[in-house]
Amino acid sequence: MLIAVNFHYVRESYDLPYKSIFGHTPKSFRSQVEKLNKLGSFVSQKQIIDHLNFGKSIPSNSILLTFDDGLKEQYEIANQILKEMGIPALYFVNPSNVIDNKVSTVHQIHLLRSYIQTKQMSAYVKKETGDFTLSAIEKSKAEKHYNYDEKAVAHFKYALNFKLDYQKKAKLIQILFDNYFNNEEKSASDLYMNLEQIKSLAKSGELGSHTFNHLPLGKININDAKLQITKAQDFFIKFVGSHAQAISYPYGSYESVNKKIADFARIAGLKFGFTMERVANKELNRDPLILGRYDCNDLPGGKNNLFKNGNIFSESKERAWVFE
Repeated sequence: MLIAVNFHYVRESYDLPYKSIFGHTPKSFRSQVEKLNKLGSFVSQKQIIDHLNFGKSIPSNSILLTFDDGLKEQYEIANQILKEMGIPALYFVNPSNVIDNKVSTVHQIHLLRSYIQTKQMSAYVKKETGDFTLSAIEKSKAEKHYNYDEKAVAHFKYALNFKLDYQKKAKLIQILFDNYFNNEEKSASDLYMNLEQIKSLAKSGELGSHTFNHLPLGKININDAKLQITKAQDFFIKFVGSHAQAISYPYGSYESVNKKIADFARIAGLKFGFTMERVANKELNRDPLILGRYDCNDLPGGKNNLFKNGNIFSESKERAWVFE
């Protein structure tokens, strides 16, 4: 059985006007990894690929640490801590941040919400786009997916990420971002890994694809979704010498993935991939392109540990998402 754990921010301080960026400090990150180390055996990307390709065994209680978005702090802080501890991990990056020196819309939103109240930002979007009120079903989905946010914040984030047309959203957020951050190239350089850091992760076998841009693939045109996968693979071949074998689907929600996308990921040379269905993976060979994954906060050492008895393997649910 494999339990995958997802991390994002790992930084010294989160001292901003409004709380919109949540994550670990180096101390709390190390502490959680130490707790997880007592519960199972950490495995590497190579071990998973060897298991899928050649049937090589992995520990019965395997844990894989993953990081989304290719943030520089992941390389400079988290990766260094893990190297000291002798623990492998897998880092999923968006090549567009390196090639275009652009800040992904999702991170523009994080940064803007650190300086603007959610209520004010929601009013701005509503004024420019019209009413994007969620239905009761959508609100329930929002609260489930963004389970660590207040309800109003979860609804706003869900409307932005899954209801509003992504091109329209990108334009609106870009205008607002330019008003608050006048040097996007510097912001991107400060926020994301550089090419040398990405090459270093590839060399250690710890690099994966988060697609080219950070877009919800299941919510965009299927040809655009395929292009997101292939453009990222082209980047990896050109700059690190081989294509990625693992993928993390941006946002990771049920709406962000579908069978066509998973099938195309396989065609593009990807061996396994992660959603954000909060479950364990009992059989890796069953639909390896749609494996489940826990947010770090769901597990012991996180701020909302779901496993009160501490046994993350026996208490975990198995995958239930079915894609058509």
